[in-house]
Amino acid sequence: MQISLAYRQKKILESRHKMCRDKNKCDRLKAIMLSDEGYSEGMISQLYESINQQLIGI
Repeated sequence: MQISLAYRQKKILESRHKMCRDKNKCDRLKAIMLSDEGYSEGMISQLYESINQQLIGI
């Protein structure tokens, strides 16, 4: 599902992402911003999967 954000909405999400301390919430905010940039759900999922694998050393 493609998401389109207005300029003001993007700035609010970026600000919330910077201040966020909850990893899950940060990931959700980032996924919304990536979707707005044209990333598909599959691409976002693969990105987070590869990041998690790198973090746990697989």
